[in-house]
Amino acid sequence: MNRRFMNCCTLSALTPHSNEGDGHIMGMEVGAATALMDHSIYQPTIHVEGEEVEGRPFYRPIAYGYPGNIIVNRYGKRCCNESFYPDVGRAFFAYEKVNSELANAPLFWIADKACAGKLGIGAMAKITKNPDWLRKADTLAELSGKLCIPAENLVESVDRFNRFAREGVDPDFHRGETTYQKWWGRRIYPDKEPNPTLGPLEMPPFYGCTLYVGSVGNLGGLVINRNAQVIDAEGGVIPGLYGTSNTTALLSHGFAYTSGACQAKSMIFGYIAARHMVKASTR
Repeated sequence: MNRRFMNCCTLSALTPHSNEGDGHIMGMEVGAATALMDHSIYQPTIHVEGEEVEGRPFYRPIAYGYPGNIIVNRYGKRCCNESFYPDVGRAFFAYEKVNSELANAPLFWIADKACAGKLGIGAMAKITKNPDWLRKADTLAELSGKLCIPAENLVESVDRFNRFAREGVDPDFHRGETTYQKWWGRRIYPDKEPNPTLGPLEMPPFYGCTLYVGSVGNLGGLVINRNAQVIDAEGGVIPGLYGTSNTTALLSHGFAYTSGACQAKSMIFGYIAARHMVKASTR
């Protein structure tokens, strides 16, 4: 279903492999309307060669948007606000119309020793089946060679970011400007000044790895009315069919996302659906 509806055929899910959209399929088989099927909650992931779960490749999340790390594109240049995950998703799918290709992908995670140690990335590499997913080098130029990205661009990107980080501002991508983004940084760096999401990459060795586009859940699904009844493509009710939670489209939020929304939908519309069924059965 990801290959059919999403604009990325290589989208990797951080959700269980058993989550294959069965509710969506059952609804569509009886004519249900769908919406937002090309929307997802994108997250960068890493993949360790050889790691599988239930016979399928296993993708891991990675910590990003904290002091001492940045995300760059295949040209070695920053391309997003790393402390605001929707912008990381935007960077994955930014498209160059002239060349008819993705503008940034693949993306790369870059960090210094202090950051990698704080986040436990270096330690994780030592216990994975194959540690080669994480590259390590004494200089940024050497690291760029291992990642196959332009050395001059990476060095320039890090130098520029480091200047911003020391001042606590990011005029390029506005990282750490909002309350949400500052909270993002304070979870791990509560006392970091002048900005909890900004910190220079300056302590060798330096680390880097390839990022893959992942998802912690898609936002598309069946369209329901205020009674939790599933409707068809023309807006008519499909008799006896109700929907809730992530089987239904997140029309209350659209392209955005609020954690806990699926649980709230399940409780509220499950309650509404049950009341509506009782009323319908007593008529």
